[in-house]
Amino acid sequence: MKLIVLALAVGCVASQGLADSPGAVSRFRNPPGKYALQGENDINKCGCSEIVAKLKKVESNLLQLILNLRNKYSHMYSELIDLKKQVNSLSWYADQTAKTGLSVTQQLQASSSLLAHSMRSIRYECSLGVY
Repeated sequence: MKLIVLALAVGCVASQGLADSPGAVSRFRNPPGKYALQGENDINKCGCSEIVAKLKKVESNLLQLILNLRNKYSHMYSELIDLKKQVNSLSWYADQTAKTGLSVTQQLQASSSLLAHSMRSIRYECSLGVY
């Protein structure tokens, strides 16, 4: 944006230089008393003040648009962060469930093995007639 303003200012200064050249048509010259005002800058001298005002308005509109987009996408970003936290929680829960399932499976295998060993020893004792 600053580059556009700079380019327009350079163009205005260049056109002012051309207007002051001896070959310029008199209708492009400003009356000499117009520049005598105090505090008037080069942009006003070349007649580009309206362009600068419009560019400032465009800049203000663009800044407002950027602010609106940032607000909109920051809201979406916070929602994505919340979703990420929920996914991480679900992932942790699934991992804990898998670990619990593995632990239960190992305990069932150990219990089955112990039960099979107990049944075998009962059969062995029954076959000896201990009971």
